[in-house]
Amino acid sequence: MLPTPAATRLPYTDWHTHASAYRLFDAREAATVAAMAARGAVLGLEMMGIGEHVNLQPKHAPECYERLARDLRQLEAPIPLYLTAELDILNERGELSNPDGVVQRAQPDCVIASVHHMEPYDSLDAWLSQYQRLLLGAIIAPNGAHVFGHPWHNARKLPELGLVSEWRWELLPERMVDEVLQALRERGMALEINKRWVASFGDAGLRALVVRIRDAGVQVSIGSDAHNPEALDSSAAIHAFLQDLAFPPAQLWAPGRAREA
Repeated sequence: MLPTPAATRLPYTDWHTHASAYRLFDAREAATVAAMAARGAVLGLEMMGIGEHVNLQPKHAPECYERLARDLRQLEAPIPLYLTAELDILNERGELSNPDGVVQRAQPDCVIASVHHMEPYDSLDAWLSQYQRLLLGAIIAPNGAHVFGHPWHNARKLPELGLVSEWRWELLPERMVDEVLQALRERGMALEINKRWVASFGDAGLRALVVRIRDAGVQVSIGSDAHNPEALDSSAAIHAFLQDLAFPPAQLWAPGRAREA
């Protein structure tokens, strides 16, 4: 049985949500800032981040994100809202997507750095090595990121590619996990617990990994990765999961502005 310290109530938050109504392509009309905030309030969220991808794809043009930011800041919301931006990790130097300097203009409260694109790989070792370089590069670089988004989420593709028979969290080498946790702790950056990479909260390997994160003193961020109001429900399961593992409230990430409020 995994050791757990005395449980303390965690604030109910969700920092990775997408108001995808603002896209030029594949827009979800129901996913406005107002609708996402209203659904979050119904679910009992105490505070939440709402944002979008900020990358080089046409559907996320800079003006789309700036319109989203204006709507969020003008909204009289039922709960505290914070502007987030999810940026692509462009290379192993930790450079992040930021077309036309939109991040500097919009000044989001939370910058999430995520791996969305990788060079081709033909083995588990090649995937692990490349992902580790991208991950560490994004953590170490002075790129303004606060949270590493959905870590290792594309591991689920490895069985589809025939590189492993099934993905198990035990396939992550301990030395790689330790490198990541040390870098996160030194940088003061949070690791996201995101529904996209959780097949089952009962997975013993996943639970052992998250306990390892907890015991290393690394901050974590809850992220539903919801692209519409209905998908926000998954944040409750992540919250309960961390509560069950007795994550200390001090290790649950929130923007500095939220902590000052």
